[in-house]
Amino acid sequence: MKTAESSSSTICASIEEIHNEPQLVYTYINEPRADIQDRSGIHYGTVMLKISNPDVITGNYFTGRNTRGVLELKKV
Repeated sequence: MKTAESSSSTICASIEEIHNEPQLVYTYINEPRADIQDRSGIHYGTVMLKISNPDVITGNYFTGRNTRGVLELKKV
């Protein structure tokens, strides 16, 4: 992913069976532009998305900056 402020790259990804449900699990690194790293440092994150419904996958993310949230991706 690329934004005006940073770019992210996947380090590893796999589909795992967790609690009898398939999940896409991946780890990424986010590298902000050098001029904003004082407020947004380089960090790693992990995402776990439940894929039981391929039209809508949802899950949580966690980062090395102690942030977390929820993702919902819908097929268009």
